[in-house]
Amino acid sequence: MCNFGGPVTGKAAPAPLAGGGGPVIQPPFQVDITWAATGVRGSGRDRGTFSCGSYSTNATTDIKTAGETATGTIDVLKGSFASTTAGIMANNTHLDIKGFPLQGCFGF
Repeated sequence: MCNFGGPVTGKAAPAPLAGGGGPVIQPPFQVDITWAATGVRGSGRDRGTFSCGSYSTNATTDIKTAGETATGTIDVLKGSFASTTAGIMANNTHLDIKGFPLQGCFGF
């Protein structure tokens, strides 16, 4: 449940949120979502290196994805919504840095 954006005691009400018009959902509201796995999963690994003098970086990023479907409701809106193309992605990056860059390594 979201509990932000309320008035502060002894102060004026908060300014309206910026946007392109139309209805505005005011907190508090509740979002209920159900995820279901589709069985489609992916994974990958990216690697990158950089060196300049005695300075070097070695980066490794592992990526995991999972296809999902989702259905849900937002209590202040009428009806429910559904998506057949929902998904989850997780990235894990390790960066190994050695040395200190010399002036000019990055163009400065």
